[in-house]
Amino acid sequence: VAADGAIDRGALAPLIARSVRLKASVASADERETGDRRKLNLGHTIGHGIEATTGLPHGACVAAGLCLAFALAVERGGSEADARRVGALVSRLGLPAGLEEARRGSPATKDLSPAAFRDAVAAAAGSDKKRVGSDILFAFPMAVGDVRIGPVALEELRDFIRRAP
Repeated sequence: VAADGAIDRGALAPLIARSVRLKASVASADERETGDRRKLNLGHTIGHGIEATTGLPHGACVAAGLCLAFALAVERGGSEADARRVGALVSRLGLPAGLEEARRGSPATKDLSPAAFRDAVAAAAGSDKKRVGSDILFAFPMAVGDVRIGPVALEELRDFIRRAP
């Protein structure tokens, strides 16, 4: 991102290639997903709920899920400044940065009421593969570069989705 806020699209290809190599390294070092590999789930818990409800592309849904994960992390002491920064970047890339943008961006859900949409996303997120009893192991981005894995009660997650941006 340039000083004026413009995105240098030419710089994205090497960044994406580096990210793919890093992801492969983390995944191969933790095949059973018991350590750092769990951090790769960042944005996916709520993102998969959005994807199941809207039918939007996976990447767009995970982008929205990332912004929402930051918002939930802020409630637990995470960096508000980093949450705003990431949300602004996601928006500049033309991706949904929250639930309402995802709802309005999908032909399948644009006419649903916000409450009905949020309930559907919450139900879908509650069936996440990372569910352990009445909790989900959630990737909390406390700041850029600081992702912590911890349980979030299903009811807390549902309540958050119902009021999230």
